[in-house]
Amino acid sequence: MTLKLNGSTSGSVSIDAPASTAGGADRTLTLPDDSGNGTILTTTSPKTGNIIQVQTGQVTAASTVSLGGAYNWTNLSAFNVQITPTATSSKILISGFFGGEADWEDHGVYFKLVRTVGGSGTDIAVGDADGSRLRVTGVVQPGYHGNDQDSTTAHCTIPNYLDSPSTTNQITYGVHMCADGASKTWYQNRTVGTTDGASYERLASWLTVMEVAG
Repeated sequence: MTLKLNGSTSGSVSIDAPASTAGGADRTLTLPDDSGNGTILTTTSPKTGNIIQVQTGQVTAASTVSLGGAYNWTNLSAFNVQITPTATSSKILISGFFGGEADWEDHGVYFKLVRTVGGSGTDIAVGDADGSRLRVTGVVQPGYHGNDQDSTTAHCTIPNYLDSPSTTNQITYGVHMCADGASKTWYQNRTVGTTDGASYERLASWLTVMEVAG
C-alpha cells in the first residue's frame, strides 16, 4: 500500500509499505513529538556529523616491502583503503594500526598518511615544512628490545585524524614508509626472523576511513 502526499503547489512524496513483513506482523512507526519542528534525515541529506559510510583496508598476511634508498617513500599498499565521498563538504575520519619489523633501528623508520585522487598523492597528517626537515605522521615505535632487528616487532597507531578532501572522486588512503638508511626492508605483520617459535609473532594491520557529513 502506498501513502501519497501531494505538494502544496506541485509534486508529491510517496511512502511505500513493504510487500510483506516478517511473520506477517503489523508494524508501527511513530514520529517523535519534540518541542519544535524538524526535518527527516536521509542518506542523501544527513545531519552534520552523521557517519555516512565506513570502508576498511586490512591485511593479516605477512609480507616484505623494500624501502629502497634512504628517505625513499614507499607505499605499504597491502592495506590501502578506497572511499568515494557523497559530497564535497564531507570530512573523512581516518584511524589505523600497523605493525612489523624493519632490518634497521626503529627510530630510523618513518611513516606518513597519503591521500591519492586521480593518481595524484597529497601528504596529510604531517608537520609543517621547515627547511630540509622530514615531514612525517610519525616514527615507528620501538619494540621491547629496540636494538633487536630479528624478533622484536614494532607497531604504530594512527588515532582519529579528520581529513577534508573536498571531492566526490574516489580517494585512496595509504600509509607510506621510509628509512634513513639505504636498502632497508620492512617486514609487514611479522618479525625479520623466520624461526617457528612463539616469540616470533604475527600481526594484523588495518586502515579504516569514515565519511562524516559536513
